[in-house]
Amino acid sequence: MKRRHAASNPAVGARTSRGGFALVEVIVALAVMAVLAGVIPRALVNSREAANQTEAWHQSAMLAQLLLAERTSGPALRAGTMRGEASGRKWSVTVAPRSGSPATARPLLDVRIDVEVSGGRMLTVETVRVGGRP
Repeated sequence: MKRRHAASNPAVGARTSRGGFALVEVIVALAVMAVLAGVIPRALVNSREAANQTEAWHQSAMLAQLLLAERTSGPALRAGTMRGEASGRKWSVTVAPRSGSPATARPLLDVRIDVEVSGGRMLTVETVRVGGRP
């Protein structure tokens, strides 16, 4: 009787290995790529919008600092309201006597600066300054 060796007959013994991917693996890979194709563009758009909003807030803050330096310094500071527009942004500076401050030769004044950021949102800066002599 002849003996057959397992190595000579592929149906007997160890399975033969084939190269390639199973259909399930290909379907899973395509599903992952489809999800990423839908998520990545949205993430890029959202990050760009966030960067634009940050830039708008930064520009408004810079304008508020400029207004604070130019419009509310010096001995001639008096109560009142100033309005204007700069760099396409509307702004207002309101100066009012500070409530409860002692009556002195140079009164304390509350200063409020409002600068439009975008979409109706406003950046507000509040501080106290020493007023000019009457």
